[in-house]
Amino acid sequence: MKKIMVVEPDGGLRDTLGTILLYLKHHPVLCRTTSDAMNHLQDIDLIITEFVMPGGVTSEEFIQKVTCGEFAKNHGFKSGGIPVIVITGGAERFIPPSVTSCASVVLDKPLSNMVNVIGGHIERIFNGKE
Repeated sequence: MKKIMVVEPDGGLRDTLGTILLYLKHHPVLCRTTSDAMNHLQDIDLIITEFVMPGGVTSEEFIQKVTCGEFAKNHGFKSGGIPVIVITGGAERFIPPSVTSCASVVLDKPLSNMVNVIGGHIERIFNGKE
C-alpha cells in the first residue's frame, strides 16, 4: 500500500480520486491547496495534482520543489524526489517545460475510465516504467 497525495481544489474530484486510490488499495492523503500539501509530505510515495491551483504556492513551484528542487534533496527524498502525476483541464499547452520535465506524466481532464487510467500510471511509476 502506497501513500498517495491528491492536491485538487475541486472537492468532488478530490474525493473521487481519494475513493479510486482506496479501491486500488492505496492510502490517500487529500489536500485542497499546494500550501496545505507542503505541510503533509511526510512519507508520501506519489503526488497527483491539478496544475491550475488557486493562491499560495503555485503548482509550478510545488512540482519543482517536490521533484527536482532543493526541497526534495534537503528532505531526503530519493533521487528525483516524489513522483508526480499532473492533471489539467486543457491547460497542458501552457504547462512550462520546467514542469513537464519534472512530472512523471501529464493527463488532460476529463479522464474517461479514471480507475484504469490513474491505476495504470500508478503501477507503471512504481514499477519504474514512467
